[in-house]
Amino acid sequence: MENQTEHFTINYQNVANAPYLTSGTRRLARMIMNNPYMVVGEYFQSITMEELDSFVELASKTDDDSVSELLLISEMLSRSEGVYNTDDEVSENVGFLRMLVAAISLDRKKMVKVNYENISFSRDMMNRILVEPR
Repeated sequence: MENQTEHFTINYQNVANAPYLTSGTRRLARMIMNNPYMVVGEYFQSITMEELDSFVELASKTDDDSVSELLLISEMLSRSEGVYNTDDEVSENVGFLRMLVAAISLDRKKMVKVNYENISFSRDMMNRILVEPR
């Protein structure tokens, strides 16, 4: 039997106004408040270099605050697709987000090609090719 996590509520208004979170996390919360459904690949295509750099920095850290923010970002993105996760999937999604941030950073440097249309936190999409050589 899957260990279903208790679905906590994300207060997007509080996230959007939290000065201790990165600008990308706050903007994501505002975007979801305006439109609760989002295509994750389109979101990542829309982030600024400043936001990407802050996500790269977050992804490189292991302190509680950074991991908590990564978890928040991955849950906001996942829920914007209508995907609610088990406890195990929540942990996996943080690792998946770290990989995405690294791949998108390399894509912007023209070192790899990211297939943004394949980016999703849905388990149905996990076998799609996300990154290819240029």
